[in-house]
Amino acid sequence: EFDPELPLRVALIDIQVIPDGAGQTLRNFETEALIEAAPTGEFVFEGVFPGEKEVTVLQQTAPGEWVFSFASFQLGPGESRDLGTFSPVPETLTLVVGLRDETGARLDPNDPSLWREEPAETRCDVLIKQEADGLLHPIWEWVQADLGQVIRFQGFPVGRWSVQAMPLRGWPSALRGWSLPRNEAYVEGFSDRLLRVDFVLRRTG
Repeated sequence: EFDPELPLRVALIDIQVIPDGAGQTLRNFETEALIEAAPTGEFVFEGVFPGEKEVTVLQQTAPGEWVFSFASFQLGPGESRDLGTFSPVPETLTLVVGLRDETGARLDPNDPSLWREEPAETRCDVLIKQEADGLLHPIWEWVQADLGQVIRFQGFPVGRWSVQAMPLRGWPSALRGWSLPRNEAYVEGFSDRLLRVDFVLRRTG
């Protein structure tokens, strides 16, 4: 559940349906506003254009622990909408960002032999996206995580997800005897099991 003592990140997303010229339509998602809820948990978006909308609520309750909820709705011209109380669904998605070599063998990010010097941070940007077919309102969120840190999202529905990670703070330059040929790691899988997204290192010496 959401912790009433901690801040909430609230996003308003505008959804545009665009004909592609071949009888199909494309759905474009654009963040219209990003705010922090009041200490009471309440939030208000003013001056919102009509159309198809989605509101997402994300809260970090502890290191590596996140709670999420969302609502999708249609807003008419001049209409106001009370979305009520946001509560996460009981499902949980768990992931970890790690390292492996080109043979597939996993490497321990805490092994000092991997580093010329201990990196100040091994932070990564992590994009989590819902990948099920036919979704009108796929969920996606950006967070940050350290290498080897287990991340849990309460409130992400059961289904297929993708995880994309990108390194931050220059930690690849602190590697000793290894290089990171590609500044991206990607995986897809189902949320009923641990999703492990690994950067692939190449031996240099």
